[in-house]
Amino acid sequence: MGTRQGVQRRKDRRIYIYGTVLRQPERGASRMWYNRAFRTFYSTSHEGLCWQRPVLNLDGENNAVALDFHSPSIIRDETEPDSARRYKVLGCKFGVSDEEARVLETRFRAGWPYRDRAYYAAYSADGLKWEPYPVNPVLPGNDTITLAIARAAWRLDGLVSLHGGNSQGMVETVLFRPEGNRLTVNADVARGRLAVEVVDSRGEVMLGYGKGSCIPLAGRGVQQVVQWETHRRLPMGQPVQLRFYWDHGDLYSYSVQ
Repeated sequence: MGTRQGVQRRKDRRIYIYGTVLRQPERGASRMWYNRAFRTFYSTSHEGLCWQRPVLNLDGENNAVALDFHSPSIIRDETEPDSARRYKVLGCKFGVSDEEARVLETRFRAGWPYRDRAYYAAYSADGLKWEPYPVNPVLPGNDTITLAIARAAWRLDGLVSLHGGNSQGMVETVLFRPEGNRLTVNADVARGRLAVEVVDSRGEVMLGYGKGSCIPLAGRGVQQVVQWETHRRLPMGQPVQLRFYWDHGDLYSYSVQ
């Protein structure tokens, strides 16, 4: 955590990463809700590494929000027409009454091993001030399984690729009319080679755009420019197909600009 803003008399010395991190693009920041026992605290960050704890004065002079859930799972519902219910949370609470337990058993037609706890829901306009749902609890309680919050990153459009092995493979696009003439590929062919040829609407390779005329790519990058010996750009004003040939590597995506 980064340096907290203002005075924080009741410190969150022991932090449990039971909670949620949401990216809020309009604020250009990430928002985190996390637990200390059954108190939920709030912090923000611009880059996801250094976090600030603003004094909210909602549950004392600190960064606690008025939410007594354990392991709060929060979503921002963009489809919710009521702005007062934009944020929704589901979390665990202890102290389930006998009447609440009977309602849950009737609803789910079964008992559950942790009768002293259940999952409750609430909603909020801003993620800080919460109102309970009119019908609570909503789910039987159970043990909590939590993953630590961590930072992960992968290449742009890098989740799925077409892989080329020892022998050369080929994939062909559908016929389309380019809206630009600069072709780039997101590929990793550092151990292989990649070439592209351009085919017209009759299925014939266009003059100067064969794979033998393509300057082969043999690197790793998300915007590698494809060029041919006598052409630096794609033909414009007519429908074309692209054929990608490569081996020993991965083709993630292509772009025409």
